[in-house]
Amino acid sequence: MTAPAMHSAPDSLVGEIELRRPYIGRFVPRPWRKYQIAEADTLPESSVLTAIAAQRARGAGVLLVGLESDGGDVAAAFVIYDALQAFSRAGGIVVIYARGWNASTATLIALAGDYLVADVSAEFAIHSMIGPDAQEDNRRVLETIAPRVLTPRAELAKWLTYVRHDSPGYIPGQPNVAKLDAALAINHGWADLIGTREEAQAFASSLAAGSFPNGFPTPRRQALAERSARHAGE
Repeated sequence: MTAPAMHSAPDSLVGEIELRRPYIGRFVPRPWRKYQIAEADTLPESSVLTAIAAQRARGAGVLLVGLESDGGDVAAAFVIYDALQAFSRAGGIVVIYARGWNASTATLIALAGDYLVADVSAEFAIHSMIGPDAQEDNRRVLETIAPRVLTPRAELAKWLTYVRHDSPGYIPGQPNVAKLDAALAINHGWADLIGTREEAQAFASSLAAGSFPNGFPTPRRQALAERSARHAGE
């Protein structure tokens, strides 16, 4: 990991929450679902909002979010995405630490923070949403993530057409998902840094201590800022 912990902040300035369940959101059986999820494997969005609010109330300036999930409900993912964005708009900093398999709507949540630290084990699996509203959900996901990554928009749109082999709309020979490991996540401008949880915690502590008053200049953040500036000048 390239971000040093220049200073350490008091523990009270860094809040931590965990989003590590197979399904994020409240699972509701649907006729078109091909699987069932045990309640113990779900994480309702209401629980996540309560956890974020609790960290804000205790005065945390940096929120470290541990993420590992197969995905979940699209509406729930956007609720969580908006809540994390609101934490940042209120003056806080959100650091997402992703490890292991993160698929579907979990990739949207991964991009909600100011920084994304990918564990060396992290994999991001991007594919189409499912259900009768899939087309509109895919459009909304594309509009949300395209400005936050360096993957060309057309490529993102293609990834969001990938479906299971047994799903309606499958194109023979097409992959089920687009997969990014940690190194590819850096190259595509999804992740800012690669590191362990301990390194992510140290990085969050440095941010809370004010070690980087103008933000830590990761290649991703610099490239996105440059692209934004170019578009503003057009």
